[in-house]
Amino acid sequence: SKATVSVLYWLHKSASHVMLLLTSLYLVATAVSMSVGGCSVLPLGDSITQGIRPYDSYRRWLAEQGGDKIQYVGGMTGGCVKGNPSKQEEGVWKAHHEGHCNWDSWRFVNEVKGILEGVARNGTAVNAVLMHIGTNDIFNVVRKKRSVKALSATAANLRSIITAVHAKFPNATIFLAQVVATTYPEPTKHLNNLIRTLATVDPPGGKGLLNLVSFPRFEVSTHTFDTTHPNEAGERYIADVWHRALTGLACMKEQGTVLNHTTVSPPVVPARAAIAAKEEDFVLSLPDLVVLSALSTTPLVICGMRMAFRALRWYFVGKLLS
Repeated sequence: SKATVSVLYWLHKSASHVMLLLTSLYLVATAVSMSVGGCSVLPLGDSITQGIRPYDSYRRWLAEQGGDKIQYVGGMTGGCVKGNPSKQEEGVWKAHHEGHCNWDSWRFVNEVKGILEGVARNGTAVNAVLMHIGTNDIFNVVRKKRSVKALSATAANLRSIITAVHAKFPNATIFLAQVVATTYPEPTKHLNNLIRTLATVDPPGGKGLLNLVSFPRFEVSTHTFDTTHPNEAGERYIADVWHRALTGLACMKEQGTVLNHTTVSPPVVPARAAIAAKEEDFVLSLPDLVVLSALSTTPLVICGMRMAFRALRWYFVGKLLS
């Protein structure tokens, strides 16, 4: 009948429109899920990494410089509270990190494997680790009136931490920082010399690169608010140094490029040989992923959806005619 023909035509058009809509949604979802642009960065350190409220730490200003090319990872989001370092306080600005107030290198040695396991459970492949550890070791040596030679153990702990990072993320580039200036110049200088030796003379093994980063213009009088923790000027300066270090990574570039850290400008000091020139790393843009997705999987999906809607359409036709 005429009514039956109208119903069949409506079913046909509706099924076609639904199929087109679902196919489009599939393409977008596939492209979004596949596109992971920029650098996955793990900030690893003490309160200088975590930040003391109301300051947000260097991470805020580094994120502004890096834009969408920097994606922070880690299990923490807040800054610590002055006078109560075990408490986190969420600020207006949030980003993931592994900064821990009051932690010295001994605490990190005990906790680092668990930290890295937590990051890995999220399925994130870490591109870079920003590592600033040792300031609390200096304070412990001064407080206990020990010789600066005791800081040799700190260097050994840093080696263990670096080894643990490369064991979990063998392709990660570690930026190992000489600690920022403190009110105790002698032990600070001694530890930074040990860190330089660790990074440049006898670096730990691993497929990832290890680079030394320093903050030579950091001044206690102008860059801290309490003689230890950075104020906004100090945070911005630290962020600028980290950003210059990260710009040598391929994931910070729009197009694929050879990883070559020998071109990174000071204060970053190359410590390991760069990846061979033939080995390239690249990031696909969203349009590239849409095209690849369409070329690789969409024909099969469309075919399956057409068959499903055709079967559904004839099912209702059979119901109407029966």
